[in-house]
Amino acid sequence: MREEWIAKHGDGRFGIIDDSQRPWISMGVTKRLAVITELLQKKKATYSETDETQRSFVIDLYTKMRETWEHSIEEVLFAGVVGRFRPNIATMKLRSACVEKADYEAVFAGMTRCSKFSGHDQSVGVPAELPKFDAIKADLDKLSQFVAAADGRRKTLEKEGKAFEEGPMAADIL
Repeated sequence: MREEWIAKHGDGRFGIIDDSQRPWISMGVTKRLAVITELLQKKKATYSETDETQRSFVIDLYTKMRETWEHSIEEVLFAGVVGRFRPNIATMKLRSACVEKADYEAVFAGMTRCSKFSGHDQSVGVPAELPKFDAIKADLDKLSQFVAAADGRRKTLEKEGKAFEEGPMAADIL
């Protein structure tokens, strides 16, 4: 399968095949993590938590992390069984879905942390400090580690599920 993205440019040109214009919403978790990592790396030399002009960068980055946490549930934990705006449920993908208590705890902690700095309207009583660069990097690392661990489990379950399906007919076993 080959994916191509057709873009409309600000100068009026349209119908241009341009992978650099791929919409965020269409990206999988791995691609999203790569984009976030690149954004953070580019900002490393100039970021300062004492510079209020950095707030829009922090909001954008944490919003992308929060959306990636959400997408990881759909893509990795639920293994694509259910998807937003899809009219069907991919029941055969259930063989790869797995949610453990540690997953819930990681998602809860990650989403809570991201919500503190993402695009949510904050209450007056919440301190307005920006996170240190190392804290942002640590939050991204936690997300990446979660995805890697959950995706490893998903891939193992996928192999085991296919082996089961290739064995004696499931109806004969049940």
